[in-house]
Amino acid sequence: MLSVGRELKIKDNGVVCRQCFWDGAGAELSTGLVKVTCSSMYRYVYRCPECGSFDLLRKGKVLPFRLPPVLHNREDEASTAARLKA
Repeated sequence: MLSVGRELKIKDNGVVCRQCFWDGAGAELSTGLVKVTCSSMYRYVYRCPECGSFDLLRKGKVLPFRLPPVLHNREDEASTAARLKA
């Protein structure tokens, strides 16, 4: 659930609905109130323009996995030592 006011520049970012798999820009989202469980309070949150669900995710970047520099250097040293033995 993405709270309104906490997501900076959401209108420029991609958003995905986990219920209907709608995919679009944050500028297309509508808003609504969700009751907080066991409380009389409500939260003002974004909702999917397609199905009305509040179960939304911001699209993230998929980054390639890289070893930390310390581990990376150890592997380089090990491969260099193996080549020198051969």
